[in-house]
Amino acid sequence: MPTTLTANPAKVNDILYSSWGYEQTNIDFYIVTKVLGKSVKIRELGSNTVGTGFMSGETTPTQTPTGDEMLKRVNAKTDGSYTIKIASYARAYQWDGKPKYCSWWH
Repeated sequence: MPTTLTANPAKVNDILYSSWGYEQTNIDFYIVTKVLGKSVKIRELGSNTVGTGFMSGETTPTQTPTGDEMLKRVNAKTDGSYTIKIASYARAYQWDGKPKYCSWWH
């Protein structure tokens, strides 16, 4: 259940990631560009992927924005973290700085 947001925990330049997919694991990275009340503006970032297995690897963000700014509402957690709903099938979480597992099918 969402908590009542009294102070937006997001900060400009926070990096977020979203992991989604059915038969493959897609990872998208985002950067917070502006904090506005209970919302943030974010932009998608490029990524670097290194293969580590059969049709799988690890990916990290670049500092190069690849998409337009999007306005998203922040869902604050009681532990001081937060998430952002990107789409009906994807949520973005604060990135811990470690490469994220990804896979592909083609």
